Amino acid sequence: MEVLDRLIGAVRRCCEGFPDPRRGDNGSYAMADFGLAAFSVFFAQSPSFLAHQRLRPGTAAPTPTPCSG
Repeated sequence: MEVLDRLIGAVRRCCEGFPDPRRGDNGSYAMADFGLAAFSVFFAQSPSFLAHQRLRPGTAAPTPTPCSG
């Protein structure tokens, strides 16, 4: 995990330098957190969290059921 930790650290350091255009009390999340969240989408290489869960071995994703009315 050392390589992954170094990669995440490098991305975090890069994202810490992003300008923060928010004003007022809207600063509960750091810009580095936004950057890491965006990076995680590309790093995971899945179109969605559900698609990622379906690809994981040994896990069964819930099967959608049709709505009856």
